[in-house]
Amino acid sequence: LFSFLVQDDLLLLAKGGKVVYYGETGHQSKELIHYFEEHGARPIEIGDNPANWMLREIQSSDNPRDLAEEYIDSPQYLKLKERLADVRESQIA
Repeated sequence: LFSFLVQDDLLLLAKGGKVVYYGETGHQSKELIHYFEEHGARPIEIGDNPANWMLREIQSSDNPRDLAEEYIDSPQYLKLKERLADVRESQIA
């Protein structure tokens, strides 16, 4: 649990290896929480552990959205693609 809270980036995969989230967690997981709530997750309750909450929300049948598809359409995915393109270009040069 502690290592979850101090990590800069999180790669979260759903069944089948589909990316549900890749990006910064933010201070006290604020960026991660905002992302999931913005994409249909129930609001996190005060005192809830962000890691447990996120896993419950990914497995929940209450959210009709496909979180892997949501990620592909997100600004976070676009940012990742741009970062990867920069890495590729720097290796070619």
